Amino acid sequence: MRDMLSCVYSKFRNMDEKVNGYENIQLKNLVISRACEYQTKDCNQRVLDMFRKWMKSIDPDNNNILPKELKDTICIQAIQSGGEEEWNFLWKRYQCSNFKSEKNYMILALGCTLIESLLLRY
Repeated sequence: MRDMLSCVYSKFRNMDEKVNGYENIQLKNLVISRACEYQTKDCNQRVLDMFRKWMKSIDPDNNNILPKELKDTICIQAIQSGGEEEWNFLWKRYQCSNFKSEKNYMILALGCTLIESLLLRY
């Protein structure tokens, strides 16, 4: 599966790059999600780097630098690959958010941690 994803993932490797059209946006989201799930190339590290860049941004609640169409995928993969620092950051964003759609993907992502003690806080 990783080999099959590798070719198409290389087209979407630059996660900041905009794609046009609903189908292309959905395809990009699916490919990146599956590429990270199957640990294709550098997918998990790129997602984690992007998430950590958001963590370091000034006023992350009002300045979410993650691509709109990939926010849920990036958060889920970053929480799965990251640690307590990433989880605490997203938990804080969840608590500060006033948008139901944002809260939905954040709470879903928070539940994807592999660290049992964090799940108990959840």
